[in-house]
Amino acid sequence: MDDLLLLSDICKDLGLSDLVARRKASLGLLPVPAFRLSGTQKGPLYVRKADFEAHVKRQAERAAALNKKMREAGLV
Repeated sequence: MDDLLLLSDICKDLGLSDLVARRKASLGLLPVPAFRLSGTQKGPLYVRKADFEAHVKRQAERAAALNKKMREAGLV
């Protein structure tokens, strides 16, 4: 289970409160897949560490690309 993260531990990194993160997870609207290990609706939600790291990498790449475009346009 070293490759799993609790959604409640990373929700702030996603810019969400725990309540909003759980709601979005139930609707499939998070940028990373969340799931429960138990078959109940009350179990904690988990995210695979690799999925979360890939999301962070994508966001960093988008930010770098935007920054490069702004610099090339002379806006920064």
